[in-house]
Amino acid sequence: MPLISNSLASGNFNLVVGDGKQAIYRFRNGQVEQFMLLPGLPASYEPEVFGEAGAALIRNFSPELLNSNFRSLPAIVGFNNEFFRFVSGRLDDSLRSIYDDQEQKPISGKTGGFVSIDFLAYDSPALFREANLERASDLISQLVTDGYSLREIVILTRSNLEGSHIARFLMNAGVRVISAEALLLAASPEVNFLVSLLRMLNDPSDTIPASAVLLSLELRGLLPVDHERLMDLIRNRGFAAYLRVQGFAFIEHKLLSLPLYDLCEELIRIFSLDGKPYNPYIQFFLEFVNRISAGKAIQLPDLLMAWEEKKSQLSVIIPEGVDAVRIMTIHKAKGLEFPVVILPFATAAVKNTRDQLWVKPDHPLLEGLPVALLQNSEKLEMVGYGELYRQERSKSLLDMINMIYVAFTRPVERLYIISREPGSAKSGSLALPLLLQEFMALSANVKRDGSNYFFGETGSTLREVKKETEAPPGMGTFISAPWQDRIRIASRAPDTWSAGLSPLPTPMTP
Repeated sequence: MPLISNSLASGNFNLVVGDGKQAIYRFRNGQVEQFMLLPGLPASYEPEVFGEAGAALIRNFSPELLNSNFRSLPAIVGFNNEFFRFVSGRLDDSLRSIYDDQEQKPISGKTGGFVSIDFLAYDSPALFREANLERASDLISQLVTDGYSLREIVILTRSNLEGSHIARFLMNAGVRVISAEALLLAASPEVNFLVSLLRMLNDPSDTIPASAVLLSLELRGLLPVDHERLMDLIRNRGFAAYLRVQGFAFIEHKLLSLPLYDLCEELIRIFSLDGKPYNPYIQFFLEFVNRISAGKAIQLPDLLMAWEEKKSQLSVIIPEGVDAVRIMTIHKAKGLEFPVVILPFATAAVKNTRDQLWVKPDHPLLEGLPVALLQNSEKLEMVGYGELYRQERSKSLLDMINMIYVAFTRPVERLYIISREPGSAKSGSLALPLLLQEFMALSANVKRDGSNYFFGETGSTLREVKKETEAPPGMGTFISAPWQDRIRIASRAPDTWSAGLSPLPTPMTP
């Protein structure tokens, strides 16, 4: 504000551009009120400090509403206009003005567009996750058939964990993907299993990595499920011997004698981590090991320490030019556009954006305490801070709606939303599945096919089917073989080595 005041006083023009509907950074202390109240200022701006600047802002304020949508086709624009007109009615009166002028107009001359909403059964979180993954994979196959290339498809998620699940599933299905966040090596069960084996070798007395190895082998069906016996073996340091009995050549002294890179490759072979389908996580982990150990005299503890320090930054890297599906979080996608957007796990619900709130205590027993940090919960209603709690709850609802708005307005031609049956949501909770279902019941433009609802027609955006591009280098088969088995050293030189040479003179007998 002081900068704007000084600029205006100097006769300069100031331009502020923004959209309160896309304010999704309140968890980083972003305040949508700064934009929503213009040309007024939030109550927290002290008049004695910002009075002159605020007055200058009011004198020079000239709002300009931009309501033309140059991005999306009419069916997508129409769906978003209808849906967010309906959803904004749930906002508190103090925040509803953000969506007062939310309706946009598509560019004249454009036609088509398609929006699809699937409501999946929600028997259990695991089954719901699998159903989302399979549906996303099926949609990608259908889109390729319709003429879209993989690079024209983006999958948006609310978290890197969701992105990691989708990336692994698609890669196992042979679909190329690009995602710096979702392809973290630390998200790979195979890499974590390999690290647990290294920890077992580094400290045989540590039962935690041994337990992780046990659980992984049981899940893969490589060990019988007998927790009591196997945990007893782990506690008594007999687990490594048991692995050898089960056919795994886990010989500690032999493994520890190998260089670090060879050690990792040997463990990969012993526990069949190099099989089909191709696993790029393993390859990139080996590249990390090679980079850490090349030309340096480091030991196993050093490697494990380096892994702990760098694992949050290491990911599978696929060149940007590759024809691949992009996976990113909604926050990363803000400001971008894509021909096709798939939004799986569309189950966003209202949750506290801020877990703790600053308050000014007003109680005789707390005299002398200027401020306090309290946990954000319904208990605030019981101690005189009910209004503050309700305000924060309303802002958290706005955060959720804004996140949905950013996701729904990224596509140009098609939007696919994969949600769940709202009946499985907690009673009384305000979540996206419930909002979608209520909206579908009111919209006159929606069409239905079983549990699938849609707006527009897919035929309006069909394309000429493109030829499949080649996979990038390094996306084929994992190749690994023990080099020690390929080298043979003769104990004496064979006679043929001297072929064509004069024989050595016979020693004289004394």
